[in-house]
Amino acid sequence: MARPRKEGLDYFPHSCISDQRINLIRVQYGLKGYAVIYRLYEKIYLEKGYFCEWTTDIALMFAHDNGLNVNVVSDIVNAGIKRGIFDGDLFEKYQILTSKDIQETYLTVVSKLKRTGVALIQEYLLADCTLFGISAEKTSVYSEKTPVYSVESTQKKRKESKGKEKKEEENKYAVSMPLKDGSLYQISENMVNQLQQLYDGISVVQSLRKMADFLYNNTNRRRDYIAMDNYIHWWLEQDNSHITEQPKRQPLSQEHQPNYDISFLDGIGLLD
Repeated sequence: MARPRKEGLDYFPHSCISDQRINLIRVQYGLKGYAVIYRLYEKIYLEKGYFCEWTTDIALMFAHDNGLNVNVVSDIVNAGIKRGIFDGDLFEKYQILTSKDIQETYLTVVSKLKRTGVALIQEYLLADCTLFGISAEKTSVYSEKTPVYSVESTQKKRKESKGKEKKEEENKYAVSMPLKDGSLYQISENMVNQLQQLYDGISVVQSLRKMADFLYNNTNRRRDYIAMDNYIHWWLEQDNSHITEQPKRQPLSQEHQPNYDISFLDGIGLLD
């Protein structure tokens, strides 16, 4: 049996020279912000080497595994995108976290390891492989035979599977919400179940459907993809707090029972 091809790295270099962008994250969020960025670096380099997928479900699991609130993690990631630590265009288009710096670090390490047969997805690339002595005809870093790297091959596969993927997505997502750019923000059934555990005072799926209706009818209240996670949690928190904070009617205690004076009934013979 062929040995599985290794994609990620066992280590990555950590410069002692402070990155101003990361310093600003630390100023804004404290050491928690610094830690989240480097935990994301570890995830990226360990799993794929030069990127990692970043969806709502993955963010929720990342927050759980690191003992953090998912809203805090999302805020830090959004700040990282805003400051250029992660590429915003690729995140918007493919829901991945990567950057030119991350990819150049990956290519540098892989070149030194003389690793061959590493597949790189053309659409995700920001770094110039030729700067590392690598060209599309060589296989010192990636295999020229891999269909993943070929632009023509990748586009063909995307076109052929577009209809099938769209149908599968419609079936596997519980709620779809319109975004500011006209695309849809899809919420899976698994995500609904996880949110239900956080907001157990309400029916999450019904609340999310009300939110979807609201956004369909109020285009000016729609958000972009990055902001939707926080918006959803805000919406659910409002619904949940509205239910849990409603005052409950308590039975009157003995001392608060009304005391009616019925002695006047004796005068008219009704108490005999």
